[in-house]
Amino acid sequence: MDISVIVTNFNYGKLIRRCLRSLLNQHISHDNYEIIVVDDASTDGSLDICDEFIKEIKTIKNTTNLGVGNASSIALELAKGEYFMRVDSDDYISSELVLNFAPILDHNENIDFVYGDLLRINKKGQSKERISLNTSEKVKQHGAGILFRRRSLLNAGGYNKNLRNSEDYELITKLLNLNAKGFHYPAPLYRYYESEHNLSHQLKIRSQLEIEIRKKYDV
Repeated sequence: MDISVIVTNFNYGKLIRRCLRSLLNQHISHDNYEIIVVDDASTDGSLDICDEFIKEIKTIKNTTNLGVGNASSIALELAKGEYFMRVDSDDYISSELVLNFAPILDHNENIDFVYGDLLRINKKGQSKERISLNTSEKVKQHGAGILFRRRSLLNAGGYNKNLRNSEDYELITKLLNLNAKGFHYPAPLYRYYESEHNLSHQLKIRSQLEIEIRKKYDV
């Protein structure tokens, strides 16, 4: 496999079908493309929806909720692709994302990851705001939808299994500390759903974790 796309999911059964369809609708050959869902012990019927795609995806079923850092780490270990991307189960991607990102890595060995801008959407998929990832801090805060060289992630130590939030923030911080090079593709090819449910509480947790991560890595 040349490209592995990973979906981490916990109780997003109402939205994961949309996510998976967007991954299956990529304008690329699927001969060298795999989709892996790591379900983190969902209780809302998410697995029944994954079973609808049983011939096209691989599903890993955690029996205990371990958190997104652990789920992402499991996916990284199992992935067979040279390139690796994680997508949140409540988000989805443009049909041209992989088609546009992968050739940049194919033809530029000095580039470790490719990322684009985001469209923040509501639950119905209506666009609310474009988020430009034009600084390293913004890239670290929105780590899903980035196409990485898998070996670069492994060299950086991969995901922190103990983090239930801000796992992407720490991962990209580690990469940048190793002088990894990213390429900004200036188009909004990732659809980012920000739930209003418990949002202020989640932002407070993320903010505190990001402060701790910056101190840990002296950035």
